[in-house]
Amino acid sequence: MVRQVNEMIKRVLTVILCIFTMCMFSNICIAAEETATFETNLNWKSVCFAGNDFEVKENGLYTKQTTNAVFVRSDKFVDGTKSFTMEYEVDILSVVDDSFVQEQGWLFYTFCMGLPDEAEEEYTDTIKNQMLYYGGITILPYTREGVFVSASTEQLLPENLNGGIKHFTIRIEYASKFQEISYFMNDELLYVDFFNDENHEGYIGIETSWTEMLVTKAVYTDYPDGLPSEKVDPTEAPTETPTEVTTEAPTIEPTKKAEKTKAPEQDKEEASSSNSPLPWIIGAVAAVIIIVIIVILLLKKKKR
Repeated sequence: MVRQVNEMIKRVLTVILCIFTMCMFSNICIAAEETATFETNLNWKSVCFAGNDFEVKENGLYTKQTTNAVFVRSDKFVDGTKSFTMEYEVDILSVVDDSFVQEQGWLFYTFCMGLPDEAEEEYTDTIKNQMLYYGGITILPYTREGVFVSASTEQLLPENLNGGIKHFTIRIEYASKFQEISYFMNDELLYVDFFNDENHEGYIGIETSWTEMLVTKAVYTDYPDGLPSEKVDPTEAPTETPTEVTTEAPTIEPTKKAEKTKAPEQDKEEASSSNSPLPWIIGAVAAVIIIVIIVILLLKKKKR
């Protein structure tokens, strides 16, 4: 009788272990599928240049290493009348291992505006150079210890953004009130340019060369009422007259430790972990194991 009970317990534990493993595996697969989705609210189309093409995939905008520039164009046309932001997340999968190519500035990635309309199915050297030097922000991570170009002006990249950085974000902010274009890399302001119809009016897009790249996020946001920065005029003088303040000797009070504020990413992680079924599965498995142990103890006690 005891032997039969022991066999039954082994089978139950085996089944529980299989269910637990399957749940863990399915949870991992779901998470992987979610991270592999391309986050965008625009339609994208590859534009041929010298026989090279970007690929528009389900997990992002992809290009392998090419020996010339490649373009991908969105369906968003900008003319300078509306404020907006354009946000990218970029993974650099590999770059050409050739010091001469890198030093010459042939390896680059450009996030730009002003791409020609949809009638243009193949771009020329004129368009390539226009975007490279004037149309947006161009990152040359290995040229002269890392530089960027905007409005035909070359400047050094911050040390933490040059060289072999493999993942980064790009944000373009356009304030129509001031006609200012601000370019950010990893939330660090690189350059402020001014909207020029000849250089910037056109479609939003990307140009790159000698780089294997995957763009996993490309999100455009309209601000018809203006960016928050446009609603505050730093030149306005205060309208209230300052009141006279009498100072008294400060009273010393025990200092309190400032409470830590949660970063948005931490909040997201906590929210996702609270929604995950994994804690419930672990709890259920633990409960079953406890019940099985109690049954074993009762059987042994009865046998005595």
